[in-house]
Amino acid sequence: MMFNLSRIKHYEQVFYNKYYPPTVINRVKSRKLNKNKDFSLLCANCMGGIICHQLDTPFLSPTVNLMILQPDFYHLVLNLNEYLDSEFVEIPPQECPRGDLDGVVVNFTHYNTFNEGVSAWKRRCKRINFDNLWIIATDRDGVTEEDIASLQHVPCKGLLVFTAKKYDYPYCFQLKQFESQGQIGDILQQTIYGKRYFELYFDYVKWLNSDDKVVEHFRLRD
Repeated sequence: MMFNLSRIKHYEQVFYNKYYPPTVINRVKSRKLNKNKDFSLLCANCMGGIICHQLDTPFLSPTVNLMILQPDFYHLVLNLNEYLDSEFVEIPPQECPRGDLDGVVVNFTHYNTFNEGVSAWKRRCKRINFDNLWIIATDRDGVTEEDIASLQHVPCKGLLVFTAKKYDYPYCFQLKQFESQGQIGDILQQTIYGKRYFELYFDYVKWLNSDDKVVEHFRLRD
């Protein structure tokens, strides 16, 4: 009998996410500490879905279960209302269905078809809580300091940019271990502590429950 490696990895992830004791403990603690139940979180990758699942909060964001390259994600959040009114055009898939949203390429990573992804996007666009809007970005995919600086005027409740380099913007959170790489690496990887890598350094629960704009105040370790 041949082993299906992808299926084995799938079951490993299911076990880690649902049944691994440290993960369960972390999830219970996080939900008890969280008081912010109706936030909308814009992210360019699976982090938004991970956080919402962890806190048992509804998906009030169209970017859940999607992947968008960071430069396109910056364009999206800088012109959010315009993009929310735009229509998708289907483009050839690359490992998953994809759509072009007026120049922003959206990878529907957790959807079987283009139409399924677009339907979920439109449904969740209607749920956005603009009074409780949070954004998480990174410095990947060729993002420049000019790009990072452009986010300072984006209207939102909270803004966080994980960076490899040190920047003097209150919303930038440096992870020094990636400094030699020039950009943030995989911060969604699972750890033996039942937390994703970024959770070891950044207290996102306390951040989502605070009005403090300085993200360094939520650092857990250097």
